[in-house]
Amino acid sequence: MKKILVYLILIFLSMDLNAAIRIEPKSINEVNGTAIDLGLNFLYSTGNTEKMVLGSQLKFQYGNSKTYKHLVLFSTSYGEVSDVTNTNKFMVHYRFVHSTPITDLEYELFAQDEYNEFQNLETRALSGINIKQRLRILNKLFLGGGLMYSYMVPTEINSKDEIKKRIKGNLFLFATHKFNKYASITYLGFYQPNIKEVSDFTTFNYLQFDSTITKEISFNINIQAHYNSTPYENVEKDDIKTTIGISYKIK
Repeated sequence: MKKILVYLILIFLSMDLNAAIRIEPKSINEVNGTAIDLGLNFLYSTGNTEKMVLGSQLKFQYGNSKTYKHLVLFSTSYGEVSDVTNTNKFMVHYRFVHSTPITDLEYELFAQDEYNEFQNLETRALSGINIKQRLRILNKLFLGGGLMYSYMVPTEINSKDEIKKRIKGNLFLFATHKFNKYASITYLGFYQPNIKEVSDFTTFNYLQFDSTITKEISFNINIQAHYNSTPYENVEKDDIKTTIGISYKIK
């Protein structure tokens, strides 16, 4: 048994650990006061391949558990392989959530900005409004939709890669199932079509397996799949990423 445990620990330590906060969505009544989650990572290796990765994620929530909630998300990642940059991205997101007279129905106002060098994205600025309804199915299930304004600027503007200004729909589903007090699975899915041309759309899918180690620390495996039907020149439509992460609950 000890040999098996040592073997598993060695496998775990050989993996690239990434910053990954818990993505489980919370209702207004689940946030009373301040809640902060932090994920940090640093990786440096030499030898046949020289590799360096820096990353961080922060989730800040504040609410009164009855009428409103503020949410701020921050994420950044930078990486190099053999002194050549292969990852450079940044995202900040703000969301204000407020209750309504209808049970389990909430509305949201949000704004976001992001940069991603390797998707030829100088800025992707969003602002919009959503409504979402919690359904008493599974441990947690939300369905919602809304409208948002999208302003995208490529790193290099030319005849093929132009500034894009669009009004887009925003349909989403959030679901969490807890297997026990230590393990859970969460899914977040977004479908965002251009309301003037539905063939122009993006989808975001996030699947996270989360295991609680202590009250403050959790271990998770994340799968992200992003699809953009109209990307900028020389950018793939599909972007799939799997990460292993550790998050720390500060408060």
